[in-house]
Amino acid sequence: MKADSLNGKKEQQANTQGRQNMNHCIIENCTKPIKAKDLCAMHHQRLLRHGDPSIVRPRRVKQVTNCKWIKCTQLSKTKGFCAKHYYIQRTLSPEKD
Repeated sequence: MKADSLNGKKEQQANTQGRQNMNHCIIENCTKPIKAKDLCAMHHQRLLRHGDPSIVRPRRVKQVTNCKWIKCTQLSKTKGFCAKHYYIQRTLSPEKD
């Protein structure tokens, strides 16, 4: 009786280990859990965005420019203006309906 229960436990452990291996991303060297289409969340997003889960595109680097406001030497933060002049520009411009 004990031998049967031990064999049953070993089989259960082997089955759970097999399932754990199958629940990982299919991309080589990726051990993250599957989200969809046998891919992890990161590789699935790459597939949706670029059509290929192995493509890695570098992030865009923001170009440093000066504020567009006349005689302002501050670096621009948003839409070509420094924080101070962006606030002024935003509050002075007419609202869009």
